[in-house]
Amino acid sequence: MQTEQAVKLLEGGLEDASLQLNLLVLLGTLAEASSDTCQLVLDAGGLEQLLARADPQRGEQMQEAAVDGLCKLAANSTAAKDAAAAAGAIPRLAALLGDGGSGEVRVRALLCLGMLLGGSSERQLELAAAPGALACLLALMRQQDDADCQQIAGGLFKELAANAEAKEALTRALKEAQQAQGSAKFV
Repeated sequence: MQTEQAVKLLEGGLEDASLQLNLLVLLGTLAEASSDTCQLVLDAGGLEQLLARADPQRGEQMQEAAVDGLCKLAANSTAAKDAAAAAGAIPRLAALLGDGGSGEVRVRALLCLGMLLGGSSERQLELAAAPGALACLLALMRQQDDADCQQIAGGLFKELAANAEAKEALTRALKEAQQAQGSAKFV
């Protein structure tokens, strides 16, 4: 009952940002409570509401709450992982890896991507094809400011490198990164 009410409020274009944040936290809490409540979140349309707010155009707190909720869904059930991937979570999360987001949002997005990829070659290819995703992974692996991001990005990169079909995209991204680095020296 609370799940459906929370989703209806979010669907209705609720303008109160604090209430939206609380509702996203509620959806995440329900998602992690049990497999039954996780399924209630999915059935009520909570996944779609979380994805809608896991957007680079949203505020940092909104992104963080949404991605945290997505992590809790993905951690609780295979059905939730499948539903999230089918609903477009991989490119949405990849879009949050860029420089514009906070470290907390990036770490959660990386964690959720790791849970969603989990050995699925189709999902690995989806991440490899997401605009800018590989460049972001490379940048996160090379940066020295956030060890969590560095390690998780490295793990995702390794997983992609083990996928023969994704290797071409990885090679292209590495060449582009090298060219960009070489061009930057002359600017």
